[in-house]
Amino acid sequence: MKKIVLNINQYNHQVSFDMLFVLTQFFTEGKLINNKIINVEHIAFDDEFVFFEADASHAVDLLGKTITQNGFDKAPIIISLNSNALFTETVEIPKLSIQEEKKAIQIELERLYEDYQDNFVYVQRGRFVNKQLRQVKTFFYNKNHYAEILHLIKRLKHPLLRVVVTPHMLAQAIQSFHLCDLTQPFIFVNVAELFTTILVMNKGLQTYHLVNQGIMTQKDMDAMDFYKYESNIIKEVALEVKRVMNNYQNAEIKAIYLNVENEANGNGVDLLSSYLMHEVIKPLNKNNILEIFSLFSAMQKPKMFNLNFPTRISIKKKSKKEK
Repeated sequence: MKKIVLNINQYNHQVSFDMLFVLTQFFTEGKLINNKIINVEHIAFDDEFVFFEADASHAVDLLGKTITQNGFDKAPIIISLNSNALFTETVEIPKLSIQEEKKAIQIELERLYEDYQDNFVYVQRGRFVNKQLRQVKTFFYNKNHYAEILHLIKRLKHPLLRVVVTPHMLAQAIQSFHLCDLTQPFIFVNVAELFTTILVMNKGLQTYHLVNQGIMTQKDMDAMDFYKYESNIIKEVALEVKRVMNNYQNAEIKAIYLNVENEANGNGVDLLSSYLMHEVIKPLNKNNILEIFSLFSAMQKPKMFNLNFPTRISIKKKSKKEK
């Protein structure tokens, strides 16, 4: 079975795409035995192309041609959304019945965000802080922008398997594969080809931050030019990591891990360590998954605590009076 992982990197209105083409092989009784990576592609646009303010035909054509060239026409797609436009609101409420809890959260969210159900697509996750207090997190994303993403897939004429959130899937993979010491709080920095994701972990994902920079493959650059290029990107990443650490006032953070997906020379750890003046270490590279970590993580089946956004939504049409 062929599958496509489409990683959508969004920073404000700028969008880029990472694509992973996967062949899933089965035993005859249906038991999964292997995911074979066929190819990885990256599609970036110049700064003048603003995805949510432009006709998406250019993006549809590029994605469609890339899919056809790889022989994956009609293959189902998994969307992995990596966006700084996702935001979270946390509500704490006393222990209530399911219906009472739903109503209490709705009232609080309507107080904070008028007409939130019309303006946002959202997912909620809750946990008990203690026997009497429950904490519910609501994850929001602009509904019109989300509809444009779904319409993009519809225009490609591919079935959509699911929509996951990249940082949450990265966190799940870190925990599932024990890539770091999970017994203490840490920061995990993943630098992909087009985007960087910074995770703050403490018995699960606490928060994440994005940097609209990545490190591309060395290609035609000589070693010295690539070192300078990588150094400049790592310097920008370090500034954001410093902000994260200051926000948490180190928050008991004991370790900082760095994974540079396209790194051949291994300089990233030393560079980040020197900019932060803090020890930085590499995560354990089990099964060589770190070379395509942001895409590989999206292939996992999301666990119950993870975020699965809907594959279909309805948009409320504005009345003439509202227009």
